[in-house]
Amino acid sequence: MSDKQINYEAIGRCKVLLDKIKVQHLERSKAINELRAVIYSLHQKGNINHVPPEVVVFDTESLTFLVDKIGRTDSDLMRAVSEYNNWCHEAGEKPVKLIEVE
Repeated sequence: MSDKQINYEAIGRCKVLLDKIKVQHLERSKAINELRAVIYSLHQKGNINHVPPEVVVFDTESLTFLVDKIGRTDSDLMRAVSEYNNWCHEAGEKPVKLIEVE
């Protein structure tokens, strides 16, 4: 490949975008773990069989906030992945593989 065929702009963008994708993936994972911890605590606290019965208060606003946070971080991540995948071919890189979970 000659210097004329190397797209340095695409290579640079892919490098920056890949770093951004890694950070955003970590942020999304942290947000998911926060939600997981809250849901787990709902199952671990309270006992309907105690006398008197114990029932955990379900804070829907807190859970909605956490779900929205996951949505925001996921949107940012998917935008970065899309942009990376648009530039990667010109940079000679492979695209980020998206996996659908059913």
